[in-house]
Amino acid sequence: IISEEDQTLYRTGVGILLYLVKHTRPDIANPTRELSKCLDRATEDTWKELPRVTKCTLGTRNYGLKILYRILRYAVSTNIFNCVCVCVCVCVRRQ
Repeated sequence: IISEEDQTLYRTGVGILLYLVKHTRPDIANPTRELSKCLDRATEDTWKELPRVTKCTLGTRNYGLKILYRILRYAVSTNIFNCVCVCVCVCVRRQ
C-alpha cells in the first residue's frame, strides 16, 4: 500500500480521468474503471498504472476518425476517438 500523500495524488489523478471519460474521452472508460476500483487502498502496481493510462490519453488526444458529411449546404464533421490503453489493475481488496 502506498503512502497517504500518494493516495491523495492517486485519487486526484483518477478523478481527472473520470472527468475526461464523462465529458470528452469515453474510449478510456475501461482503464479508468479499473483504476477507480482501488481508490481506498491503492498499491504500488496501481500507482504505476496511473501514469501509463495518463500517457496514453495525452499521446492519443489527436488520434481519431474524422467523418465529414454534408447536410444541405452546411458541412458537419464528427470526430471519433479510440484509445488502445490496456490497464491491468492488481488491487488488494478488503475482505
